[in-house]
Amino acid sequence: MRKEMAEIVSPHCHETTKKTKYGDNLIEKEDININTKSDMAKSFITGCAVLNMNELVLADTDNKKVKLVSIENKLVQKEKSLDTRPWDIAVMSQDQFAVTMPGIKSIFVMTTDDNLSCIRSIKVGRECYGIDLNQDCFYVACLSPPSVIVLNTKGDILNDFSLNFLTIGFAPYIAVRRDSKLMFISDSGHDSVMSVFLQEEVRVAYKHADLSGPCGLLMLDDRSLLVCCRCNDKVYQVKEDLKQVKIVHENIPDPYSICYNKHSGEVYVGCHGNQLKVLSKNDQ
Repeated sequence: MRKEMAEIVSPHCHETTKKTKYGDNLIEKEDININTKSDMAKSFITGCAVLNMNELVLADTDNKKVKLVSIENKLVQKEKSLDTRPWDIAVMSQDQFAVTMPGIKSIFVMTTDDNLSCIRSIKVGRECYGIDLNQDCFYVACLSPPSVIVLNTKGDILNDFSLNFLTIGFAPYIAVRRDSKLMFISDSGHDSVMSVFLQEEVRVAYKHADLSGPCGLLMLDDRSLLVCCRCNDKVYQVKEDLKQVKIVHENIPDPYSICYNKHSGEVYVGCHGNQLKVLSKNDQ
């Protein structure tokens, strides 16, 4: 990923962390088995997020579960079965997170206390997929109709951006720049990643032949993106202007979601499979 990997944007962390620069490759470090005895299907990790330096939270949509993973012990330490499929995750604090539930057009706010309990449900009213938390607001990428809804953490709708001009055809993911002026949306159904300027109403669409089925997005502190491409099993880094793209890792089966641990410098990739992929910067 670049010359020394740019620090990932995190609203909760300000201390010095490991960095990478544009162009640095990532190497596969290890796998974490996230399948459990009660799973009825192969895991399908459509959302993943780092809660703290020791824990990850995953959305396993095919098993209708949220799973809490110990990074140190490399195992699922808690899991919560849900009545409908979860999709994406945004971290709110070290023990709270939000999960999109497209089937019931809602967001669940959950806690790691009491075995992953749901604190409250926020009704969105649309099929909500990708979610990002920025400046204490949820940015939620939706279908039916294609749109981004901005809500505060209490659930009050602050803004509603139509994305009808993007003709999104598959569950979109979203990443929002820290200044909240620009958001990026992946459209796996049309092999594209798009940027939308929120204030100036300038809309820029970007397509690249190599971005085959882009899904999960991760924004770095140099404002470039890591993009999971499910159809060609690759992870790309794309610059903010959406004109430069580079493969940083390949041969990951069905990569869907991606997150970063600032303490270890590790990148985690959730797939349609029972192994969570752990990547790190190639220092050689």
